[in-house]
Amino acid sequence: MLGVDSVLHNGGKLVHPAADTPADLPLDGGPLPPQEAPPALVALLKSRIDYARSAYCIDGLEAWNCTTCHAAATSGTTAVATLGSPQAMFGFAAAHPASRTVVVGLRGTRNLDNWIKDLMVARPDAPFDGSPDGSRVHLGFLRAWESIRNDTLTAVDALLARFPGFDVLVTGHSLGGAVATLAAADLASSGFVAADRIMVLAINAPRTGNGVFAKWFAMLPLKAVWRIVNQNDLTPHLPPQFVGFAHHPTELWIADASGHTVVCPVSLDDDELDGIGLPENDLRDVEAAIDAQDWTQFRDLPGIARAPESRDCANSVTRGYDLQKHTWVWDLRIGIRGCDPPDDGSS
Repeated sequence: MLGVDSVLHNGGKLVHPAADTPADLPLDGGPLPPQEAPPALVALLKSRIDYARSAYCIDGLEAWNCTTCHAAATSGTTAVATLGSPQAMFGFAAAHPASRTVVVGLRGTRNLDNWIKDLMVARPDAPFDGSPDGSRVHLGFLRAWESIRNDTLTAVDALLARFPGFDVLVTGHSLGGAVATLAAADLASSGFVAADRIMVLAINAPRTGNGVFAKWFAMLPLKAVWRIVNQNDLTPHLPPQFVGFAHHPTELWIADASGHTVVCPVSLDDDELDGIGLPENDLRDVEAAIDAQDWTQFRDLPGIARAPESRDCANSVTRGYDLQKHTWVWDLRIGIRGCDPPDDGSS
């Protein structure tokens, strides 16, 4: 078990690090400021990022011998099956027996200029059965998911038959992060995989759907959902909110070049969805014990309502966007250049 001293107070209760006692926490539903990301959570997510990076590295992928396939945390990944086409939407599915996880890694775009143009001109379309009226997702993201859906379902079904009881981690960067969100929504809402066995890790992803979709997705009882945003990267601000798009929680914002990372609380807005009540968030009753391999321990950090995005994290950036930040997460390059051999004299 890993302790997280910065957020442990009051006899083992997990509370906001700025609060001296639980009584200091706002109990009226108001949002808390961003809180320091527990080091154990950052370490856990860093250990999984190579799966999203490896979706770009086609050479050696099936043998799990690509440039980014050698991280200690992903060692032993096996039964790799590729999804889609390298010329279009592409990814892979595999198993990691050490963590009892089936992994679906989805590649992002290969052309940032075209990517930005496509984000601005496409329109939302209806998503999945079970989502409420008015729920819409970006048409381009939906088509990308549909193009690899059959491959993904076939591969995941085969892997779960071979490795029963494993959880399913769906991860991706950029376009891959948006498609990972849709994949998780589809897998969970269709019952193909039990929702409480699905984990989502989306990295520098755009807004996937409208506010109705974001709230509905937040209500799905997934095991864990994390959306990493690097500093002032432009892509997570697209498509813009003024055309109706919204991020789902929960955002982890890398706030500066030093890698300082915060968990971004959100609060309910005034336009509640008819017929959809989001679960209340008890700010004082979260278990203190944190196991780096147990994602559920991080799911209900205090102050994080399962609702639309915070204005205090990436959304506090309103100018000076930098596309160079899109191809990094913490100190790791992600994208096509991330597949280059390391420039350390070892190649």
